[in-house]
Amino acid sequence: MQSQRFGFIDWFRGLACILMIQTHAYDAWTAEPYRQGTWWIWARLKLGGLPARMFLFLAGVSLAMRFASDARRSVPIAAARMGAFWRGFEVFLIGYGYRIAEWLFAGAKSKDALAMLKVDVLQCIGLSLMITAFVASPRDLEDRRVPWRPLGLALLIAAMTPTLQKLGAPSGPGPLLAYLWPGAHPLGQFPILPWLSYTLTGAAVGALWLRAARQDRLEQAMWWTVGAGVLVWLCGYGIEKLHLPVFSSTPTIKVEPPFIFFYRTAFCLVGTAASYLVERLQLTTGFSPTRLLGQASLLVYMVHLDIVYNSAPYTIKHKLDPITATMLWVVVAILMVVCAWFRVEGERKPERS
Repeated sequence: MQSQRFGFIDWFRGLACILMIQTHAYDAWTAEPYRQGTWWIWARLKLGGLPARMFLFLAGVSLAMRFASDARRSVPIAAARMGAFWRGFEVFLIGYGYRIAEWLFAGAKSKDALAMLKVDVLQCIGLSLMITAFVASPRDLEDRRVPWRPLGLALLIAAMTPTLQKLGAPSGPGPLLAYLWPGAHPLGQFPILPWLSYTLTGAAVGALWLRAARQDRLEQAMWWTVGAGVLVWLCGYGIEKLHLPVFSSTPTIKVEPPFIFFYRTAFCLVGTAASYLVERLQLTTGFSPTRLLGQASLLVYMVHLDIVYNSAPYTIKHKLDPITATMLWVVVAILMVVCAWFRVEGERKPERS
C-alpha cells in the first residue's frame, strides 16, 4: 500500500493538533467573564471536545494499517496482534513518562506527586490500542468481511456508559478507578469508557478503507464515508430527540449520552473524507503546516502543553480576553509548526543521505 495514498490521515491529525492547541490555550488563558455564553460553548466545549476523539479514531485507523503491513509480510495473526499490543503499551508508557518528567521539571513537589497517575489522553490511546489489538483482527481486511466485533463493541460501550455512571464507581484503588468511566475518579480525565469506542470505530473504518485502496476504489470509499457520516449524525440526532431516561443526567450525576459518540464519530468520518479531498485535489501541494503538525503530533502534544500550562500561565492564567488569547494561541501554533518541521526534516535527512 503506497503510504502517500493515506496522506490525508496526517492532514486530519494535523487539524486535530490545531484544535487541541486552541482548546488548551483558551482553557488556560481566558478570563472568567468570558468563560460562558455562545462563544465559550463553541470555542472551548464543542470544538474542544473534538481533538482527543480525532486522535483516538486515527489511532484505530493506524492499527488497521499496521495489520495490513503485517498481512503483506505474512505475519501470523497472533504475532500481529501482539505487535499492535506492544505498540499500544509503548504509547501508554510514554504517557506516564511524560507525566513523570513534568512533575520533575515542576520541582518534584510531594503534594503534586499524585498528578503523575492522571489518566490523560496518551494513556487512553495506549490502553485503547492494547484492547483494540485483540478485538479487531487482520482478518477484517479480507474482502466481504464485516468488522462487526470492533463496531459492535464500540456501540455497546457508548450505550452502556451512562448506566455504568449512574450505578457509581465500585470500591477499589483510586488510580485503577480512574481508568473506568467518566466521574469514577478525579484522576480519570480520559477513562477507557467511552473513549475506547472511537479507537474501535477507527480500526473498523480503517480496515474498510484499506480494502478499498487495495481494489483501487479509495475515492469511491470516501464518498461512502461521507454518506455514513451523515447517517451516523442523523442517528445521534434521533437518539438525542428521544430524551430516553436511561441516557439522561441526574441532578447529581452528569452522564455521557451515546448521541455524543454518534456526533463526534460523524465528524471524524466526514472530516477524514474532506481531508482526503484536500489531498486529492492537491490543495496543499508542497509545504503544508497542517500535514507537518500531523506528522509530528506526539512532539507537538508534549511541547505545546508545557508552553500553555507550565511556562506562561502564572502571569496570564485566566487573565486574557478572547481576542488576545486567540492571537497568542496562533503564535503557539506557528511555533509548533516550526518544531514539527525540524522533527520531520530531522527524520528525512538520514533517508536522503
